[in-house]
Amino acid sequence: VLVGHNGLFHPAMDRVIQFVEEGWIGKPIMASAKSLQWLGFKPWDFRMSLEKTGGGAWVDCAGHLVYRLNAVLGEVQDVAGFTSHLAREEMEGEDTAAAVVRYPSGVVGQILVSYGCKLPEYEKDWPKGCEQMLMISGDKGMVEYHICPSSNLRFYTELEGSEITKPGVWTEIKIEEPFEESFDVQMGHFLECVVGRAKPKVTAADAANLLKTLLKLYGDNKS
Repeated sequence: VLVGHNGLFHPAMDRVIQFVEEGWIGKPIMASAKSLQWLGFKPWDFRMSLEKTGGGAWVDCAGHLVYRLNAVLGEVQDVAGFTSHLAREEMEGEDTAAAVVRYPSGVVGQILVSYGCKLPEYEKDWPKGCEQMLMISGDKGMVEYHICPSSNLRFYTELEGSEITKPGVWTEIKIEEPFEESFDVQMGHFLECVVGRAKPKVTAADAANLLKTLLKLYGDNKS
């Protein structure tokens, strides 16, 4: 089974995970993630159909943010939030959603997605006109991963000894690898699994758990 969590296969995400796992932000306290854009729909686009998509912007887009946060913080325990349908009449599902999530460790986070935001160059194809990022904050520092429109990492720590940043200051690092590399690495990994040289980094169970997390938001709040 090939599960399309391609965001986990980009080198930038490895750097985020390493920075947190090595303790440079200290104890994780909170997180946030967002993906805002005016998604351009083709006449055949499945995202306009509630039946085909199973929802709207939340179920289509938020998963790429949730699984990235999960790679650092573990599986989401609780989800609460709201959806709205104010901007995109051509969509049958919600065009905007805001959620609060909580992890077993006590870390809380917020996730915001929208296909109804007109940002500069919104009329162009992704990644133009899209603002996508995630942040994880701890009691000793913080890491930010800006995915688009410009791709960079920001690191901060109070602690001495990091090879990435000096204590007490922000260090910004431009991401040189194109986003498309995540698809190439993911497919290469899949083929390695097919021939038995690797074990799946993302399993069908992982995908099922992510879907359960996303569906929790809807409940009685689905617009």
